[in-house]
Amino acid sequence: MKYFLTITTLLFFVISCNNPSDSTPTPTPTPEQIAEKFLSAYFCPDFDQILLLCASGSILKSDMERNAQTFYGYPPEIQKKLSIDLEAYNFNIDRINVSPAKDSAFVSYSIFTPEFVNGKACNLTLIKEENEWKVVKLL
Repeated sequence: MKYFLTITTLLFFVISCNNPSDSTPTPTPTPEQIAEKFLSAYFCPDFDQILLLCASGSILKSDMERNAQTFYGYPPEIQKKLSIDLEAYNFNIDRINVSPAKDSAFVSYSIFTPEFVNGKACNLTLIKEENEWKVVKLL
């Protein structure tokens, strides 16, 4: 019995120390990855994802909350039509510049639509909020 308890305790210790989920930290997404997620959600539209990626207390988040209320207030057939219209938008991330303080990033991207076949230059501004990149401004 003494050996059984010793072996069981030792086995438990070895297994708990070698659990890869505890020892491998999840990498923080880059500003480019967050920008891509945000833009994909924006042109979908997926307001749940958009709101998760916006900086708390930002004007952008307030605007997106109002847009979500308006969008979800439409009948389902109107929501579907708006979503199909937005699918015509394609985007391409052109450039990312992380500020010297490393707590803000500026993302240049282009959108391509039937009206802007050569693309239209746009910008996103991201900030670090609780060690995660969040979108604070959409231009």
